[in-house]
Amino acid sequence: GNMEDLERLSKEDVKLLLFDGQQQRSSATSTTSIRDQLKTYVHEFISILEERYDSSFDPSTSYRPQAQSPSLITIMRFVRGEKYDVEKGVIRYLKYEKWLKEKGCDTIIDQPDPKEEFYKNMTPHLYYGLDKQNRPMYWERSGIIRVPEVLKQVTEEDLQLRHIYHMQRVLQSFEGYSKELGKVVHKFAVVCDLKGLSFKPSPSAMKALKDTLSMDSEYYPETLGTFYIINVPWIFKPIWAIIRPWLDPITKEKFKLFSSSAMNEFVAEIGSSNVPEEYGGTAQFQIPQKQFYSLADNCDVVVENGTQNISTALASTSISMKTQNSNSADDNDDVEDNDDDNVDDDFHSGGMLV
Repeated sequence: GNMEDLERLSKEDVKLLLFDGQQQRSSATSTTSIRDQLKTYVHEFISILEERYDSSFDPSTSYRPQAQSPSLITIMRFVRGEKYDVEKGVIRYLKYEKWLKEKGCDTIIDQPDPKEEFYKNMTPHLYYGLDKQNRPMYWERSGIIRVPEVLKQVTEEDLQLRHIYHMQRVLQSFEGYSKELGKVVHKFAVVCDLKGLSFKPSPSAMKALKDTLSMDSEYYPETLGTFYIINVPWIFKPIWAIIRPWLDPITKEKFKLFSSSAMNEFVAEIGSSNVPEEYGGTAQFQIPQKQFYSLADNCDVVVENGTQNISTALASTSISMKTQNSNSADDNDDVEDNDDDNVDDDFHSGGMLV
């Protein structure tokens, strides 16, 4: 059904899937329509996929059942992620599908996470709304999340599975919103609130962040639209300097920082009606507050205030999809993004811990 779906796409959606805002490739000539180009990529991807899938050793146990029928959005994520080398895109896609199978994630979003209440309370977050570009939004109070505290009750493997759950939920939302809106939705936006950060980096949080960045870079290409970090304090700069060398150079302009004094610029970019009142918008939703939750006895939750270290918060934002660091939107010197630091600016985002 991919070819039939392709025929129904508007010209704008065809461009979005083919180029995603990138400069059109040299193969785009006056005699080759962009729709024909997209058809060529999709047809080649499906042909190579069928050949490789059928020759795989016992594919029924190597891949998820749906691996044989990727959507247009999925196909073009992997094609663009491999710079239009379709064969490499197929290889990467099958590696992703095999990885999900090996992780036991065939149906990870088909049933509730048994630790949902724990993550809901200990890592306050919310999937809510769309931005101006119709991208689903994920909100998180990263500044008050303590990863070492979280790791007292769950394992690193649990956090990896939670990240996969998050990313698969995001991918599922693309298909749902595309059908609902009647247009292609293939990227999402993240908002991380750093209010409450303190100085001392946490080794466990830094490791969780680095591991997640690696996971997203390998298995979730071309998924993140923009990653917003808001309420960024001046103490963030040295931690940012540690993280920047890990980042994907492709995603630089998708990573945007706003100090507390620049929140009006953040609201203007997202749209006032899409931002909750606490951040200066007019939307009536609220992001949950952090509360203590015990998995051992499911005791009554107790509201907990306080700060956490910077790297802990960032690790909780185990970010999907590719994102980048763009220039800070500060009105003062609270946040400074210096392109002369001789390190890569880019941050591959795409899947918070939650």
